[in-house]
Amino acid sequence: MVTIYCIEDIDGLKYVGNTIQKLNIRLNNHRCHKKTKNRIDSSIMLNLDKCKIYSLEQCSPEQMREKKQYWINNTECVNQINAIVNKKEINRKYREKNKEKINEYNRQKYHENKDVTEC
Repeated sequence: MVTIYCIEDIDGLKYVGNTIQKLNIRLNNHRCHKKTKNRIDSSIMLNLDKCKIYSLEQCSPEQMREKKQYWINNTECVNQINAIVNKKEINRKYREKNKEKINEYNRQKYHENKDVTEC
């Protein structure tokens, strides 16, 4: 079973997530990721030292995405606020890491299409 959970900090900010772990272990993982900054996650916006974590519902792995999205859509949470920012940051890091590969791909596409005339 998968647990859909909510982390709520002392300022009322909320984060919705899912896990198969015990909730206290999952919360410790969020704290670790925030300290080491090795993972982009909207939970970093929360005060994870002064917060509570609680279960919203349990579901099967097949229902997980649908159920989590339901809770994100129906809860005022940082997942909604930070979704676009996270995607942009993930894309930026990917481009930095794969700069040469992307440049080579673009050069190849340019050479393949340089004889094509525009209408």
